[in-house]
Amino acid sequence: MPAILPSPPRERVNQKTLPKAMDFPANFRRKWYISPFMGNSKSSGADIMANLSLEEVNEFLSHPKIAHLVTLRPSGTPHVAPVWFLWDNGRALVMADAGAVKVRNIRRNAVVSLCVSSPGHPYSFVTLEGMASIETAGLEDMVNRTCVLYEGPERGAEFAEELLGDERLTLIAIFPDRIMSWKEGDEEEEG
Repeated sequence: MPAILPSPPRERVNQKTLPKAMDFPANFRRKWYISPFMGNSKSSGADIMANLSLEEVNEFLSHPKIAHLVTLRPSGTPHVAPVWFLWDNGRALVMADAGAVKVRNIRRNAVVSLCVSSPGHPYSFVTLEGMASIETAGLEDMVNRTCVLYEGPERGAEFAEELLGDERLTLIAIFPDRIMSWKEGDEEEEG
């Protein structure tokens, strides 16, 4: 049996030494950070960056997909959690246990990112970056709507009732100030 080695100690992240967009190769910046939608604030005041139009972003986010919510631990390292979300009037709503790591992280540092991607061809993604708040107003409606969206009317209503019966849920509201998106097939051919 192979020996199990201890993992190396974690180091604190020095925010000043993290790479900035300008540290990436020029072609990376061109493909991902420069967009005809930069500066467009038609939705919730957020900058739209990349290939999906505002209508396509709203359509993409209105369907049930597993998202990955990124919050920051006290050490500055990221914590990633798969979540269900509900896109509602320019904000993403996520239900969570009130004692969850993601909730504790948001209470300390409200900066978050939510990445949603398509599971197959044609590949697409939307990433929301912004601030989150922990709320209780509207929780029951949000849980019901989310469960029905992901599980269908019958099972969704039952599951929502189960979740709300525990009385441990809270609502994470994500207000994006930057939206990045991409869809397969729209990049220029290189050749």
